[in-house]
Amino acid sequence: MSKSKGAFVLVLDELLKNANVDLYDSTEGLINQWKNKGIKRESIVTTLDPGTYFVRVYPQGSSRTPYRLSVDLL
Repeated sequence: MSKSKGAFVLVLDELLKNANVDLYDSTEGLINQWKNKGIKRESIVTTLDPGTYFVRVYPQGSSRTPYRLSVDLL
């Protein structure tokens, strides 16, 4: 049985300060990123092959912020 691609949905919200999010493949190649200004919700929606991926959440500037991260693979 072969594995098929899936819809990947990442949401970063409930921010108190600005933060950004990046999605990388297993070789640390950047797949997608989202950089809304301010405390707006960040999201990445894409189609991925089966495999290992990494998410990087980082502040815009030096301000840290709590956040909620949700990831779904459909």
